[in-house]
Amino acid sequence: MDSTGERFEAIRAALTDRNNILTVKDLCELAGVSRSGYYNWVCSEKNRELRETKDRAAFEQILEAYRFRGYAKGVRGIHMRLLHMGIRMNVKKIRRLMRKYKLTCPIRKLNPYRRLQRSIRMGSAAENLVNREFESHGPRAILLTDITYIPLCGRFCYLSTILDACTKQVLAYAMSESLEVDFVLETVQLLVKHHGISLSKETVIHSDQGTHYTSLKFIQLVENSALRRSMSRRGNCWDNAPQESFFGHMKDELASEIPGWTSFEAAKASIDRWMDYYNNDRCQWDLAKLSPNEYYHYITTGEYPAGTMRRRREELSKLFKRLYEDNVSGKIDDARFAKMSKRYEQEQSENAKKIKALRLELKKDESKRMDIDDFLETVRRYTDAATITKRMVAELIDHIEVYHAEKQDGVTNQCVVIYYNCIGAFDVPDRRKIPEADMIMETRKGVALSYAPEQVVV
Repeated sequence: MDSTGERFEAIRAALTDRNNILTVKDLCELAGVSRSGYYNWVCSEKNRELRETKDRAAFEQILEAYRFRGYAKGVRGIHMRLLHMGIRMNVKKIRRLMRKYKLTCPIRKLNPYRRLQRSIRMGSAAENLVNREFESHGPRAILLTDITYIPLCGRFCYLSTILDACTKQVLAYAMSESLEVDFVLETVQLLVKHHGISLSKETVIHSDQGTHYTSLKFIQLVENSALRRSMSRRGNCWDNAPQESFFGHMKDELASEIPGWTSFEAAKASIDRWMDYYNNDRCQWDLAKLSPNEYYHYITTGEYPAGTMRRRREELSKLFKRLYEDNVSGKIDDARFAKMSKRYEQEQSENAKKIKALRLELKKDESKRMDIDDFLETVRRYTDAATITKRMVAELIDHIEVYHAEKQDGVTNQCVVIYYNCIGAFDVPDRRKIPEADMIMETRKGVALSYAPEQVVV
């Protein structure tokens, strides 16, 4: 027998048998349990029934989250879906109930037959600008793209996607029945059409060195779209790991539908439905328990779009009201009422602090972005440093001071003082070219540069 409960059941069944001649003590010794344990089990039967009723009700909620939009989910996926339903349930409890009622989720396994193919370069391979720094640059900075093969009636259809490495959003995708380069080009065109306003000249589109991405058509389209190309090292799938992981999860969750596809149109309809589910409703643990679209809204506005905190506050208000009514009616005593009220008030306070912290963090990030943009504009206006990047600014420079231009003998001098991070004091060079009113810079960290319209004097 596997569990103690099953042994106790067997003992009770033996005691009710007319032919049984053994005592409770004998049966407990044979089963390897104590008599006190058996008697305690018998007396707690009503509590077990009550616990079973509660477990069944909680499991019904788990099933509802598990079956949401028809795609199987694991423990963490169920937990996040329940949060979006306004239900807080511990991950351990979800795991226990799934084990108890034998609810399982398909587990991803490594494919031992996967082999990496060397690409045949038609154009030129680009440098690896990403270097596996997928998330640190923020949204719309690093875009990942790749192609995957999908089984269809004994043959294959092909899917091309572009994924935001930070928010994990699928920004564009296209399907094709052939491996012609056109559907890859269509993916880029859809990206520019629907998300071009949120892209910049610093945006990188990263791919492997497959023939589609080294083709002249693809290179020309990316350059015309004002995007920068980046490529993984040859034969190294880890350089594009989030994209590969995305395809693996997609195929696992569509595994039950793929055998039923009878045409390309059916496959496309199923992929369209899953993409909508993925972007809008498939929550991810590393995305603050939000879906990709919700997470993008969250990090760009500072507002928690799923409304989890708001729903939790409403839930707490209802619980507190019920608690108060139970206290008035005498169902719970004053001591327990005070203890539970304190816990609810504490959680309400924590939620308010989280919201306040998120708003402050957003304002701080916006202020930093504005400072960097102003600095870049100033430097490009008065210097020839056209290759300076925001990353250089963030890592090297603390702040910049620009002084009024002084015109002498037909030459305009503009003084710019740059303060660097973690660098010792520098002497101010060529002090004679700096106006007397600005000599206070001698006591400050940094380096002063004096610029003329045609040349730089240091």
